[in-house]
Amino acid sequence: MSEWNMAPEEVLFEAIINDNRRKGDLMRNSVFESGEAESVYERVHAKFVAVIREEFKRNPDEFSFIVFWNDDILAGRLAAHLDRKRVPYVLRAFDGRVGGIPARTASAIEGRRVRHVWMFGIFHIRPGADEEMFYYSYGPFDRMGRRIGMAAYRNVDHINRLIADVKAGYKEEVIREKLIIETNGDTVPMEPVRWEDVVLPKSLYDNLRVSVESFFKGKGVYDRLGIPYKRGILLAGSPGNGKTFVCKAIARESDLPFIVMPITQGATDNDLDQALDLARDLAPAIVCFEDIDSISKTHISKSYFLNRLDGFEALEGVLILGTTNKPEEIDAALGNRPSRFDSVFRIPNPDEECRARILRRFFKESADDDLLAWMVGETRGFTVAYLKELFLLSAMRSLGRGVEKPDREDIVAALET
Repeated sequence: MSEWNMAPEEVLFEAIINDNRRKGDLMRNSVFESGEAESVYERVHAKFVAVIREEFKRNPDEFSFIVFWNDDILAGRLAAHLDRKRVPYVLRAFDGRVGGIPARTASAIEGRRVRHVWMFGIFHIRPGADEEMFYYSYGPFDRMGRRIGMAAYRNVDHINRLIADVKAGYKEEVIREKLIIETNGDTVPMEPVRWEDVVLPKSLYDNLRVSVESFFKGKGVYDRLGIPYKRGILLAGSPGNGKTFVCKAIARESDLPFIVMPITQGATDNDLDQALDLARDLAPAIVCFEDIDSISKTHISKSYFLNRLDGFEALEGVLILGTTNKPEEIDAALGNRPSRFDSVFRIPNPDEECRARILRRFFKESADDDLLAWMVGETRGFTVAYLKELFLLSAMRSLGRGVEKPDREDIVAALET
């Protein structure tokens, strides 16, 4: 379906402009002045126009041009979408790589620093047809690692339809294949965790489940009340009590795109943008921020984070989940404002009834009722992780004796350990 024509050219970006416009739009109009190009965007636009004229023998004056910001969905999924839909196209590569096809890297000058740039290529879509268009994807090239694209089209409805189709196809894929989307764009399979696998005190379990499920069923209520259709839920508690497990159950049961972003030391504003912009593009969707109390240790600006959660850019149809082991370290501006996290659920150490259910799942028929009751009494204050470790240690001890099922002696030894 596609034709690959290598035409490598060295591209030197001499300047990177300070872009103060709102980031994250999937599609945004941009006006380019004629004459000497001053910005990296204008330079690439000039190159785009030249290739359309010289390589593809088309008159650029017949086309309108659009800039795409953070176009990860288009850049990563366009070729697969066109192949799947059997849409004819030609792909002409310049420096860098498209998909998994390696090519050369170019260099960009940012001040006095020389940086590598991944250039992608120009898609000529539906050559000769009424819906003919061009799409050029390039980057990352700036400090934020943003991937930018441009499109040339004759009818805006055609480019809008292409964008919608690519997004819809990607959304269908991640839902059908039960995939979790990571911030770097990779996908991983969801674990087969269900709501019935979550063990919490009944009132907490019921309130949490209703809070999640009612949000996605209640868009009409939000609309009638005239309030933004978004929600934030914070799961707080000691490590090892299943906050991430709850998130896995929500991911599996929701049948919605699920984007996860760990708040790690290397996280940046751009990672935040990618997660929230992707959720907005695929909404209704869920974004999960793990260890949100660590935001002060990252490269993410706190004010920028707060603005993205409840600023002028409405996250319509997005449920935000946050987890924290240290709720006391969360900034009051984040945890005490309803428009950011509307509900805080504290996940406690399992009580007696929950410990009995968890231990029964682990030990199954290995423990009779009397042994189970004894273990419940001996594990007061244990987290879920410690209960699991109790089972693993006792099971390993029994296997060391050549026995598959741990007995009371194995469990006592495990508890002492």
